[in-house]
Amino acid sequence: MKKKYDKEFKIQTIRLIQEQGKTVAQVARDLGLSENTLYRWIAEFKQDGNSAFVGSGQLKSEDKAMRELQKMIQDLGNCYDNACIESFHSVLKKELVYLEKYKTREQAKKSIFEYITCFYNGKRIHSSIGYLSPNNANVCAV
Repeated sequence: MKKKYDKEFKIQTIRLIQEQGKTVAQVARDLGLSENTLYRWIAEFKQDGNSAFVGSGQLKSEDKAMRELQKMIQDLGNCYDNACIESFHSVLKKELVYLEKYKTREQAKKSIFEYITCFYNGKRIHSSIGYLSPNNANVCAV
């Protein structure tokens, strides 16, 4: 089982080595620790100073800032959440594709393009934008 040491213990141990001139091997032997553990603590302390050894769910200031930034990005939306486009495809199929028989791919492309530009954006109202068509919503926004 891995032992856990608090921040104060780690700092006092490092001070024994740095300020009192004891060797890492001697301190490790006296405290029953591995020399590698002490070398790791020393390296972390040299790198982060008094903000080293945060532990217990605490984060370093730069790590905390990064975590907050990641959370903000996640709140913006999930790029894999395609419910909106799936809803659009459902409407497109019900209102156009299933009602037509296309002889060629070009005929289907032209029909879908006309549906989107003329009807879907031009005349069809959408509840998410106050029961306006997208074209009217854009005019009102300007």
